[in-house]
Amino acid sequence: MTNQFFEETLNNIGEKDIAQVAKNAEGILDDFKKIGALKKVYSNLKTMVSLIKDFYHGNYRDISPKTIFLITAAIIYVISPADFIPDIFPLIGFTDDATVVTIIARAIKYELDKYRIWQEL
Repeated sequence: MTNQFFEETLNNIGEKDIAQVAKNAEGILDDFKKIGALKKVYSNLKTMVSLIKDFYHGNYRDISPKTIFLITAAIIYVISPADFIPDIFPLIGFTDDATVVTIIARAIKYELDKYRIWQEL
């Protein structure tokens, strides 16, 4: 997939959609925080949500459309009730969510690290 694909998809998603995703992600952050085994996943998900919020508000734009697309897709998967493994099953229900967040976080590690450095400035 080319950057043009991600730019076009991001344009179709719209910033209001991104804001809604970020807003809805707040509740799932609390769920991940409560499960100690998901501490690293929680940290990455929290960074992704923060990045999406800063992108939406225009505070942070030094990011590729592909990364915004991947983060948005990961958050949508996590907050969606239609999971591969439903979240109603304690701990086990978050394994697929954690896997998706981990895969995306590894794929965009450079972008997440760059954003974390920007946050500290």
